[in-house]
Amino acid sequence: MESRKIKSFYDRNALAAPWESAGILDSGTLGEALLRDRLERRTLQRLLPPLPRGRLLELGCGNGRWLEFFHASDRPCFGMDLSWEILRHAQKRVRERALTGVRLFQGDAANLPLRGEFSLLYCSSLILYLSDREAESLLRSLFSLLAPGGVLLCRDSLSLGERFLSQGDYPATYRSLQEFQTLVEGQGFRFLRSQRSHTPFARAYLLQRLLPLRLLRLLPLPLLSLLNLLLDLPLRALRPRVLPPSPTQHLFLIYEKP
Repeated sequence: MESRKIKSFYDRNALAAPWESAGILDSGTLGEALLRDRLERRTLQRLLPPLPRGRLLELGCGNGRWLEFFHASDRPCFGMDLSWEILRHAQKRVRERALTGVRLFQGDAANLPLRGEFSLLYCSSLILYLSDREAESLLRSLFSLLAPGGVLLCRDSLSLGERFLSQGDYPATYRSLQEFQTLVEGQGFRFLRSQRSHTPFARAYLLQRLLPLRLLRLLPLPLLSLLNLLLDLPLRALRPRVLPPSPTQHLFLIYEKP
C-alpha cells in the first residue's frame, strides 16, 4: 500500500469536507453524502446476519459513521484509520452523538497494533488500497483476531470486468468479484452473502439536487427509494449519451470464520 499517498488523499478530503461527509467519496455535496449514507445503512441492516456478542473493530473507520451504526447494538467498538485528520471528524461524531464505549486510534493495516478477540471485523473500503500480498497478510491477521463463528464484513469497490489500477494521488486496485472472493476465502473465511451497497450514483445524486437537505434527512427511505426508481426510468434511456457507465460496483460482502 502506498500509505503516504492514501493518507495524504484522505487528509485533504477531511480538511475540505464537512465532518458528516468526510471520507464518503464521489459525494460532491453534503446532501449526496447523507443520502448515500442512509441508503447504505438500510442495505446493511437488511443484509447482516444475526451477529454474535463481542467486540467490533473497523479498519478504515473514516468519519465514524459505521461505528455509530454498530454502536446501536450495544457492543464495544474500536475504529482505526490511517488519516489523523479524518479521525478528528470521527472524534467529533463520538462526542456529539454520545457514542460511549467507542475507541479511536490511528494505525496502518500493514501493522495492526491489536491483541485479543473480536466477534465482528469490518474492512471499510480498505482492501482496494492493498496489493495482493498485503491483502493476504492482512486477512491472515484478521482471521487470527476473529472469534470462531465471528463475522468479517467487507465494503469495497470492485471492477465489473477485469481488474484495473488507478494511479497518481489515489492508487487503488479494482479487483473482479471472483478475484476478491478467491483472495478472502483463500485465507480461511467462508462466504455468506453480498449485495450492492447503495443506489447507483446518478439516481441518488440527481434526487438530492431536486430535494432540499431538510427533506433528505426526514423523508422515509421507502419514499426516497421510490423517487429514485421513478428517476431511473428516463435515465436508463439517456445513460449511453449523458451518463457513462461506471466500471466499478460498490459491494458489501459478508464472511464468517468457521
